[in-house]
Amino acid sequence: MVPFKIALVISFAIVSIAGCQSQREERPVETGVPEVTVEPDTAAAGIQRARQYLAQGNPGAAAAALDQVDIATLVSPYQRFEWTILDAEIFLGMEAISIAEERLGLARPTDNSQRSRLALLFARIHAARKDYAAASFGLIGAAQADAADGGEFARTLVEEAWRYGQRVPGHRLRRVDEPSERAWWQLI
Repeated sequence: MVPFKIALVISFAIVSIAGCQSQREERPVETGVPEVTVEPDTAAAGIQRARQYLAQGNPGAAAAALDQVDIATLVSPYQRFEWTILDAEIFLGMEAISIAEERLGLARPTDNSQRSRLALLFARIHAARKDYAAASFGLIGAAQADAADGGEFARTLVEEAWRYGQRVPGHRLRRVDEPSERAWWQLI
């Protein structure tokens, strides 16, 4: 008879593997994606490789590289955030906006830099849906939080908020009730 603790560990491992496989199966299959193999001890290299593919405009190759990184091997919250946000960026690159947004909901930032990156990615999702007001105002809120924490990203967030805010149609601005939000739109 198998001791209870061993059976519990084996059950957990099976559920974890199945969970990782179900996440991977949701991505659209692309042809011409290079085969990428990443050993568990090189998870950071796999994440970096996926980020490089994404920067080159190849979300399919980025997905293949990221799928080789087993999230269960990522022990630091920082690496888990990096994996999660990159996963969302890949889905956004594949124009799977709802899945990207869902994945971002799983991201747990560990510092101001990651919180700012998360806000910028949420803004990109809103912009992909042509909701520039939500993109802009979400960044303003993130900038205020960053400034209150003594962060150094508030300026970047405000600049991006300004860029998105300039794309908001004038008729939408007349319906704003919140005084702080109205002041922001009047400034733009």
